[in-house]
Amino acid sequence: MKFNLLGKDFYKDVFTLMGGIGIAQVIPIAVSPILTRLYTPEEFGLLAFYAAWIAIIGVVATGRYEMAILMPENDSKAKNLAAFAILLVAGAALITLFVFLLFGKDIIAYLGFEGFDLLIVLIPAGVLGIALFQVFIYLLNRTRDYKGMATAKICRSGGGSGVQLLLGYASFSTYGLLFGKLFGDLISTAYGWWLSRKNERLKDVHLNWGEMKNQAKKYREFPKVNAPHALTNTSSSSLPNILLASFFSSGVAGFYSLSHRMCFAPVQLISSSVQQVYSRTLTERYNRDEEIHDFSLSVCKQLSLAAVVPFGILLLFAPALFEFVFGESWREAGVYSQILTPFLFLVFIVSPLTYIPLLLNEQRKAFKIDIVYLFLRVAALTGGLLAGSAWIAIAAFSAVGVAVQLYLLFWILSLTKTAN
Repeated sequence: MKFNLLGKDFYKDVFTLMGGIGIAQVIPIAVSPILTRLYTPEEFGLLAFYAAWIAIIGVVATGRYEMAILMPENDSKAKNLAAFAILLVAGAALITLFVFLLFGKDIIAYLGFEGFDLLIVLIPAGVLGIALFQVFIYLLNRTRDYKGMATAKICRSGGGSGVQLLLGYASFSTYGLLFGKLFGDLISTAYGWWLSRKNERLKDVHLNWGEMKNQAKKYREFPKVNAPHALTNTSSSSLPNILLASFFSSGVAGFYSLSHRMCFAPVQLISSSVQQVYSRTLTERYNRDEEIHDFSLSVCKQLSLAAVVPFGILLLFAPALFEFVFGESWREAGVYSQILTPFLFLVFIVSPLTYIPLLLNEQRKAFKIDIVYLFLRVAALTGGLLAGSAWIAIAAFSAVGVAVQLYLLFWILSLTKTAN
């Protein structure tokens, strides 16, 4: 298979994004050895709990309309669709605040974080930040402002890590990690909004309520089908952060959180960059009635080659590496990373391909797969609870992930064979 199917522009766009995302990923990695000495595993567990909630709510706050921003035939329709998504985010944040004001204390206490009442306000604010960020990122992706996308992600990472360090040194450690994440989400969202305001393709586009409704109606399959799919998918991946804290302790959730943070760095560095560019390039090829199977297979092969060495090192040496870098008390996080390595390797390869079911209107089957995936993950974690072992819980979680990712890989590639 010739890799030149991808084209020079594809590589240029990917490496532009990779440069920004690389810096954005290096920042939290660089500060993590300091953060693990300023904050306890329990405080990392609190951050994981908060991040899980805002991810689960935030992924559906837009109605998933941000995923459709690439599809309208002109920028006017795309911007009106984005504006509609922003209105949905505002409504979702207000509803979340209302629900948590009424029931937040009971929910938080039941899940093992009694007394952390500030979460009642922080979670709705976090939903606002994380969901709006996605809308502006897709707008910038549509206009091919990859430099702006990369800079926004650097702002998110750098701003968040800076505040976390500052509050840690100031001994404001209980909520320091949470405030840092929230600050990073909000400042990067503000920057994304500013970039979209001055973008040459978007700044003269006028918003119209009628056009917003037309676009929302045209792409109504996204909230109807893709939003439940995304909710199931995100709930599935965020479950360990909530259930490990509830089943075992916030410290166990903290170990998993650091493992997730460190191991997903190489995954996100390349895979998310490829996904952003791949989705746009794939859409263009599909609309021109060009083949997409060989193109997609080529992406998979190159991701596999890029992943062998870093994931091999992780599989062999993770516990020792975590102990050396983060301190003796964090060796357990390295064991978790070792267990999760095969699963993460497959996620790295499959993630960019998950746009294909959206493009080919196969969202319903993808949703069914994710429902099964969610139940299998809950069963895996529950099995670990019954066995009384966090290791067994994470090993079962990883095994389920490997099986499902392999199925997704073969299914999605089979779709591309008959796409045109």
